[in-house]
Amino acid sequence: MACMSFVQKHPKSGVYRVRRLIPVDARMAFEGRKVFLKSLGTRDPAEAKRLALPVLVELDQRIAQAQSAVGFWATHDRSEWLQEFAQSTGRYPGSPWIFPSQIEFRTKLQEFFRTRLPLSQPDQLEFLKYCETEIPQWYPNLDRPTPEVPPQPTKPPRVLLSELEAKLLAQTRYSERAKKGCRKSFGWLREIRGDCGIHEISSADIRELRDLLLKMPVTGRTKEIRKLGLREIAKREWTHTVSPASVQRTFTYLSSAYQMAVSEGWVERNPLENIRLPQQTPTSKTTERVDYTPADLTVLFQSDWFKGRNDRDYRFWLPYLALTSGARLSDLGQLGLEDLRQDNGIWYLSINRDKGKRTKNRNSVREVPLHSILVEMGFPEWAQAGLPWRHHYSSVDVMIQQFSQRFFELLNQIGLKRPGLTFHSFRHTFKSAARKSGLDEATNDMITGHLPQTVGGGYGGQQRLIHRLSQQINQIQFEGLPK
Repeated sequence: MACMSFVQKHPKSGVYRVRRLIPVDARMAFEGRKVFLKSLGTRDPAEAKRLALPVLVELDQRIAQAQSAVGFWATHDRSEWLQEFAQSTGRYPGSPWIFPSQIEFRTKLQEFFRTRLPLSQPDQLEFLKYCETEIPQWYPNLDRPTPEVPPQPTKPPRVLLSELEAKLLAQTRYSERAKKGCRKSFGWLREIRGDCGIHEISSADIRELRDLLLKMPVTGRTKEIRKLGLREIAKREWTHTVSPASVQRTFTYLSSAYQMAVSEGWVERNPLENIRLPQQTPTSKTTERVDYTPADLTVLFQSDWFKGRNDRDYRFWLPYLALTSGARLSDLGQLGLEDLRQDNGIWYLSINRDKGKRTKNRNSVREVPLHSILVEMGFPEWAQAGLPWRHHYSSVDVMIQQFSQRFFELLNQIGLKRPGLTFHSFRHTFKSAARKSGLDEATNDMITGHLPQTVGGGYGGQQRLIHRLSQQINQIQFEGLPK
């Protein structure tokens, strides 16, 4: 297996993973890492080979793009590698007669390129010219020896918080929603410290930011609240403040940025290390998701939202799909026509990661049979012209955010304003309805993406899994749903 040279079994867990050295001139695109590691999540060597191929193809593309996009010396200090080269030969820059001849110098340099610093030909030539033009004392000078000068330590470049934010966004494949969260995190840090150098941020600054954010009202920063500023907000009493989990997400962006800064030598340490957050504060309340009751479903699906107002467009179908499949809005929002498939007469949704689509985790990749309710209502026929529906928005992330907000406003308008009741409550309602209908927990989890499953997987050695899941899902009854 050719690809298996880059696949190894973890010595403790036995799970296979991709492991490959990253060329020096491509490491900037990998946040300075020397080795690429990615778990394949399987202990089966044949399955590991299949999963490794697309990972290695994408990795080769990233390496090639990084090597062609910018020269190695555009992001690295030539003088530092000159010191490294000199020490590898047992000599030190600045001492007289380091090499008896230019030929021996170039021979040693080529050996250094092969063993320590593999570079492209243009980058090798640039380094050679640098040595020969900037440091002429590297060649014999019998009449006037060059005095030995100890190397001077180089100061790390001064990088501002705003510059670190830009570098993190440029080098990380964040979704639009994640980019917004990243900018917000840096904005809060700049609010209390200004756009200072990243080396000026201390652990004390991070602890202050933590304490201020934990006192922010959960309703968010309205225009009136924004005028106050973080420190003024913290002086006031709020009945409901943000949860520590929300603050942790803010710190995740900042910590990732500082990890990159440490690897690049811009700072010596990450000030977010060893910063602890409480599990809960006296005013932080965790609102549990709740189910839709049968009465809720009756009120909701008899509202104007479903009575011709949307003419059975994507706004009509998304709530029905979420209720009868238990899928997340993020899964449904990315569906295209190619994701609505048939297997021997069984209509099902393929929730996958094809063409850049994202899922919460590996188990979220699954096939979910359409409930007979949707088939009878004509969803497969409508989908031929109606999918994909994400083209109504600039991106999937914008769709998820705006649709979720509009649906929450609908619930308030029709009198279903209750803590924890959101679009995501359809997922919880499905899980509860499945239990009431007698589905075992394993089947329930496979349908909702908590356990892995595939269309071709066997079920009891006799029946294809998708057919068995279709029978199970059609047994689920949703009380209160209008006929």
